[in-house]
Amino acid sequence: MSINRIDGDRPNAPVCGAGDSLPSPAAVDQALDGVQAVHADLDFSTFQRVRYREELVACLDTGWLPGDSLPPEGGRQSGPVVMLREAARSPDGVVFGECNLALDPASIVLGKRHSHGGADSFFVQLEGAFHVLCIESGQDTSRYEIYVSPARDWATFLSHLEQS
Repeated sequence: MSINRIDGDRPNAPVCGAGDSLPSPAAVDQALDGVQAVHADLDFSTFQRVRYREELVACLDTGWLPGDSLPPEGGRQSGPVVMLREAARSPDGVVFGECNLALDPASIVLGKRHSHGGADSFFVQLEGAFHVLCIESGQDTSRYEIYVSPARDWATFLSHLEQS
């Protein structure tokens, strides 16, 4: 069993760090539903979260991180993505049959942008931070380039979604 695979999606996990004044989980879901109503390519359905987690995990298993998404020097984690194989810094470093990258078990996959042939994006919360994980390439090689956005607070994350 990979560390990517956990039971459930921790729907009652906090949406903010200590001292932050962010909305409750129910208010977050309501705001995401509002964004989804305006942008047909976004899906924040709570019943899809486990499926989207599984989809993201499958990409991470044979994924690699480009230079702008690598963990800080000496680290193993870039946002919600854990680098399990040091060589997973290029498509050539991906080893099939092994987990190359993993999703932090405390992460909540909130939703997905369906690009229908382009790069899909997953929206992930880890503790009080929100990230966009963009999945590029991989269609022909099954090696997925994983871009990890910098951490965003709730207001910045929501604004990004509303403007996209």
